[in-house]
Parts: sequence; C-alpha cells; structure tokens
Amino acid sequence: MSMKVNRLSPQDYPERLGLLHQPPSGLYEMGQPINDLLTRPALGIVGSRKVSNYGREVTSRLAADFAGKGGTVISGLALGVDSIAHQAAIEAGGLTIAVLPSSIESIYPASHSGLARQILQKRGSLLS
Repeated sequence: MSMKVNRLSPQDYPERLGLLHQPPSGLYEMGQPINDLLTRPALGIVGSRKVSNYGREVTSRLAADFAGKGGTVISGLALGVDSIAHQAAIEAGGLTIAVLPSSIESIYPASHSGLARQILQKRGSLLS
C-alpha cells in the first residue's frame, strides 16, 4: 500500500485508550486519522469467523444502517463477521476502522488485502 503509516505518540491516542490501565505500547495508523473518525458515534462489531446466514444478514444490516447514518464501524478485518461489517459499511457509503492483529504492511489474513485497500480508498483507517 502506498499510503504513509503514522506512529501515534501516547498523547495522541484516542481518549478512550489513554484511560486504560495499560494502554498499548505502540499504535500505528494508515488512512484517515483515527481521532478524526472517532468524532462520530462508533460501533464495534466482532464475531465468528464461521458465520451463519442469519449472522451474515444481521451483521450486514447493522453495519450498513449505522454507517449509513454517519457512524464509524470498527472491526478486526478477520474472516466472517468482521469483514462483513467492514464491507457493509463501505457499501453504505460510511466509514470504517480495521484494527489489525499484525502490522499494517502485512495484512492478515492476506486474502483481505483488497478489503484493506477499499477501506483506505473510502476514507477509512487501518490501525495496528
């Protein structure tokens, strides 16, 4: 990916992370600044990698409705519910943040590299 990865200093962490007893020792972002995206209402959506048809439908509707009304959807870019939530937010014209289990330069799972690019192209953010 050609965008620049920014390392946040602890004083630039989102306010909620700064309140943790043990905030992350390092935080990296790519795309829109995380603090800009968190000025809107935010909804975290995570769930099973092996999602049922019902779970797929509920996740898609919830993420699309929330993002379509101006909220930011936050999930983990994992298989299943996470990727469904990101895709639904994008398709609704909304914003989404992917919190990665790996470095931003090494998208995991690799099969979601295209989804990560879509998130960045649609003014979202990757966070690691």
